[in-house]
Amino acid sequence: MSGHSKWAQIKHKKAGIDAKRGALFSKLGRQISLAAREGGENPDLNPRLRRLIEKARADGVPKDNIERAISRAANASTSSNLQEVSYEAYGPSGEAFLIHGITDNANRTTGEIKNILTGFDGKLAEAGSVGWMFERKGVLEFSPARGQEEKTELLLIDIGAEDVKTKNGRVLALVSPGKMEALSAELKKRGLTALDASIATLPKNTVPLGSKELEKALNIKTALEDLPDVTAVYTNAHL
Repeated sequence: MSGHSKWAQIKHKKAGIDAKRGALFSKLGRQISLAAREGGENPDLNPRLRRLIEKARADGVPKDNIERAISRAANASTSSNLQEVSYEAYGPSGEAFLIHGITDNANRTTGEIKNILTGFDGKLAEAGSVGWMFERKGVLEFSPARGQEEKTELLLIDIGAEDVKTKNGRVLALVSPGKMEALSAELKKRGLTALDASIATLPKNTVPLGSKELEKALNIKTALEDLPDVTAVYTNAHL
């Protein structure tokens, strides 16, 4: 019985992992389709699409999935209903949330987000009431060889990164979104390629929370990120 129980646990765990991978592939597929529809299907001429393709590859999305997502952009029946949506919200302790998504049914997405917020004593906010607390930044992530972190930081500062920090062996650099492509190209010339490059909406300042309040904020963020239509969740809670 114990062997059977262990096998059942393994299958259950694998099913959970597969479900998360499938959800990630689906979200990236929507983002790729929308980027291709709005900026063209050639990644060499569409920086947003190129970044998404690179991210999809890094996350293990099969090549066929990526190609199908791009080809859907040319099919009006499958891509025309997709739209980007953004929501502003407050958590139970007044912490702010910015929620971005891609959906084919904004009413459904709004309802799902509202239900989660209400369940955690949060609420949707009026447009503009939260957005000013955040700013868009290009985020470049690197994994230098051990002992090369400081050298990598200095190189990033030298080419114009606005802020650089190292955490758990990874070096993160914040750059102006408009300079992201040029800086990435310059780094490649110097032999440094980013593991990940994305545009993020980051808080200008963070607010500290007590342990219980922080747990609630994390639960809200996790629940929102699990929604199929949500692509990113940002908060000014000091996580």
